[in-house]
Amino acid sequence: MNNFISYRDFLWVFEHDDIFSVDETLFYFDDETDKCHYIGCLREYEKPYWAGYCDIPNGTEFSTAYELFNAKIYDGRSIKDRWHNVVIEMIGGICTEDWLEIYKNKRRDLEMKKYDYITLRERPELKESSAKWFSSKWGVPEEAYLECMDAYLSGETEYGWYLCLDGDKIIGGMGVIENDFHDRKDLFPNVCAVYTEEEYRCQGIAGNLLNMVVDDMKSKGITPIYLVTSQTIQAFMKDTAGNFCAWCRVTVNPI
Repeated sequence: MNNFISYRDFLWVFEHDDIFSVDETLFYFDDETDKCHYIGCLREYEKPYWAGYCDIPNGTEFSTAYELFNAKIYDGRSIKDRWHNVVIEMIGGICTEDWLEIYKNKRRDLEMKKYDYITLRERPELKESSAKWFSSKWGVPEEAYLECMDAYLSGETEYGWYLCLDGDKIIGGMGVIENDFHDRKDLFPNVCAVYTEEEYRCQGIAGNLLNMVVDDMKSKGITPIYLVTSQTIQAFMKDTAGNFCAWCRVTVNPI
């Protein structure tokens, strides 16, 4: 069974073949391992999507990825019908492991382009509104945020503040401070004030901000960094390549 990408995401990838190379994709069904199937997309043809080694001799062509994925050409069923049995071996002629790294990077780039991700040093005029926004989310006085932000903007510290903007509206943010109100003084610095507006959640905003923090701190020789949390967050931070640690009030987990 294919378990590294969902059907919805796989269809989305084929619908965006201008971004992701998908031609010469190889898969099989785990209930008939003696047969391999190829699908792909060649934009120079009127019907660019194609399928080989299927119920139709010499293969067939389709106008859209949706038609390809819903065509009942695999023992009378479609890729969508049999998705739980699909095992993908190559996408775009690339082994799935290598392709997945390319996919994650390109998907992240696309998500990043939807909104503006900035450091406060890039938009220092947002200092007061940022302090007010963070204060409204966490109940910490604005003055506390302003003190940290002033130290960052003046160059007194490299512990930064990071924002995601939709136009001029702050929709997500986080910062880095020495200690986020806990008694493990050996675990520093800390990511703090992590927040995404509710209507913007589940779009990867917090993950993109976190990657931005990790990259920025690492470029300044500050690694690892820590996030205090009351729950396991390994799934959230699994892509930070060991540069991030989560303290769950009990243990320190390198991610």
